[in-house]
Amino acid sequence: MEGKGKKFDPAILDILIEVLEGREEAGSDVLEIAVTELKEGMVLASDIKTENGLLLIPSGEVIQRSHISKIKNFQRTDPVVTRISIVQDTNGKQEVRG
Repeated sequence: MEGKGKKFDPAILDILIEVLEGREEAGSDVLEIAVTELKEGMVLASDIKTENGLLLIPSGEVIQRSHISKIKNFQRTDPVVTRISIVQDTNGKQEVRG
């Protein structure tokens, strides 16, 4: 296969592999919750976007009070998708940082 391995920067792929392996070693998993269940300190496993595709909060962010206020404000005009993915440890507890 000519050209195999030339589409992506090998250094970036190495970093991606490290991140993914680190997540497995940390024993974290992903849990989907309703917007109304989101609490301060939870860690996002995926972006939070509105129904129109506007990015409100990127994945990896630790939820703060200001994030929750921002989501509530957008719910009136451009609602957030109904389910949000958060990081959860292997014991079934939602990972909370901060």
